[in-house]
Amino acid sequence: MSKSAQSAIILGIVLGLVAPISAQAVPYVQQFTKGQIEFKQDGEMFKVPLQRGRLEAMPLNFGKKAAEIRNMTLVFAGAEMERISVRLVNVAGPKQYGKKNIGGFSVQTGTGGNSMLRTDKGDCTFALSRIDKSKIEGTGSCRGPFEDGRGAQGPLVTDVKFSATP
Repeated sequence: MSKSAQSAIILGIVLGLVAPISAQAVPYVQQFTKGQIEFKQDGEMFKVPLQRGRLEAMPLNFGKKAAEIRNMTLVFAGAEMERISVRLVNVAGPKQYGKKNIGGFSVQTGTGGNSMLRTDKGDCTFALSRIDKSKIEGTGSCRGPFEDGRGAQGPLVTDVKFSATP
């Protein structure tokens, strides 16, 4: 067999192996502009609209099973100086996530004050029922402790429910 024939066969094999990889999904970023969060801070109920949201996804292939690892950031802001931030990292889909996936959770309200979860000390879980390009939905359950941003204990945040759409 000639060298050019061998090269053509090797190139064909390489392209055959590379083609399925290049046909896989590419990383994406999806922006979210509609939605809301509901929660209780020290027993007082709040409902705050979404200001902005972002979902970053990186497709991965574990053997024959394709998956996506996602990072989610949602920022909510209201007319009464409420500001809430929820960040979850390295999530693979709808299920419950705890400490290692919480990149940040903070709540600031005009009447309740500041509640900032310290990821090394706080006890929260977030359950995502949906996380994809068209919708993010989930709930949160926290037992604290929260800090107020000045080193003192912050108000407890409970009964968290959020949603976001593009």
